[in-house]
Amino acid sequence: MVLWLSWIDDCLCMGPTEIVEEKKKELMKQFDCSDEDGLDEYVGCKIVKNSKEKWMKFTQPVLLQSFDDEYKTNDLMEFETPMETGQSRT
Repeated sequence: MVLWLSWIDDCLCMGPTEIVEEKKKELMKQFDCSDEDGLDEYVGCKIVKNSKEKWMKFTQPVLLQSFDDEYKTNDLMEFETPMETGQSRT
């Protein structure tokens, strides 16, 4: 699987190295591009990856903090998801 994200003029391609390199070369033939390796952030998203366990997580801590500052979300009750059968939010 290859994940391709784009935001205006920024593109992020992730997946098996050989496929990513092939697709990157195809794109760079058509457009004037720069190649950045080892991204820890992409258009405001923090990227955490674990190659050994093959997972990746995108979060937006700055956006979440702005929501908390404006709406005081830390004062709300937290719920685990998925909830256990029969559990209620009330």
